[in-house]
Amino acid sequence: MGVMFIACALVPVLAGVGILPVRQSTHSDAPVWIAVSIGLAFLFAGAVLLSDAVAGGLGPDGQLRADAPRWIKRFQSVMGLAIAVTLATITSWVAFGPGERHFSASVSLPFIAASKGGGDTAGRWAFGFGAVLIWTLIAVTLVGAARKAIAKHANDRDG
Repeated sequence: MGVMFIACALVPVLAGVGILPVRQSTHSDAPVWIAVSIGLAFLFAGAVLLSDAVAGGLGPDGQLRADAPRWIKRFQSVMGLAIAVTLATITSWVAFGPGERHFSASVSLPFIAASKGGGDTAGRWAFGFGAVLIWTLIAVTLVGAARKAIAKHANDRDG
């Protein structure tokens, strides 16, 4: 799966940096870095999956095994943060970036299906809420990690 994710990541990254030729859609005003960001999110996810294999697989609880090397655990933490930052960046651009956006919403239930074109404002509000939520979670995670590192450093120094 990791190799497949990385292979899928290469297309938008290589197209975004101009190595692969692409035809620009007349319906999209997205900057090139959005394609690169999307590809990087898949690349980072693929790297996490490959590191699971390097660590010898997952335990019965779906987490890295207790005997997994420390560097793999740190690597996966950094990759998780990188995935969150790329997704937050993309949702932030959709919500707050320049230009017009086109949104639609659909609901599909047994025997009922409805679809409606959404307005620019409603879509931006939805993505804005998501962007703020993701950035908040990133900040909380970083503050927690910093506190843990400071406490560990203080314990190592004291004893």
